[in-house]
Amino acid sequence: MALIENVERKYVLASRRKVGFKVKGGARIFRGAALSKDANGFVEPLTGTTGFTGFAVDEIDATDLADGEVEIEVYVEGDVELELGDNIDGSAAGAVEASDDDTFRLGGAIVGNPIGKIVKATDATRNRVLVHFEATGVQSL
Repeated sequence: MALIENVERKYVLASRRKVGFKVKGGARIFRGAALSKDANGFVEPLTGTTGFTGFAVDEIDATDLADGEVEIEVYVEGDVELELGDNIDGSAAGAVEASDDDTFRLGGAIVGNPIGKIVKATDATRNRVLVHFEATGVQSL
């Protein structure tokens, strides 16, 4: 389900890398949101199968701005703890994909955007896993 407020994600501090991107006009991006780029290279909350650009470092409200008027820092690679929509049954293996800015599941038929691979389960009862993520174009999946 798409974010309606900021979310505090747990990152492994030593593993993350961030880059600045210009924001798509009209976009509202919450901290922790998974992001993608539109056809012109502006970032926005991830939807469909547009490719994974990373996770928003901070909140940006560009609802009244034109494309590129504001920039946002994005974590493009690192390790993050995510709650999956799938039951992981204690398994800590496989690819992870995102279908919007806050919906993550085990990859398979790839109907979403591949974002990374599971490093380990952190709480199997809540389907929480540590995921090594890489933005599209950086990915070695």
